[in-house]
Amino acid sequence: MVPLGNTSFLGIPMITAFFGTEMVPYGLLYDQFGSFLALSTYGTIIINIYSGKDPKKPLVLLKKIVTFPPFIALSIAIFFHTYLQIEEYLLAKRSSLVCIS
Repeated sequence: MVPLGNTSFLGIPMITAFFGTEMVPYGLLYDQFGSFLALSTYGTIIINIYSGKDPKKPLVLLKKIVTFPPFIALSIAIFFHTYLQIEEYLLAKRSSLVCIS
């Protein structure tokens, strides 16, 4: 039995039910830095060890982890948030847009 699972499957509806939809972004953030990172790193290593095949070298494992598409997306999001403050830029641009209808 694996101690990791799809925590968003039950977690997001429970957060919505208990705390409301405004708390879902916080739940997603905790899920990404908790379960997801453990699943994409620890899970890959455990699968490599117990798969019954020849274990891969550490550099091959590191490449698999770093090239995992959700891991790339999380890394890009962290970069944008930390170094570019893209949220403030988009919010500033939004206020300057004019809606024509």
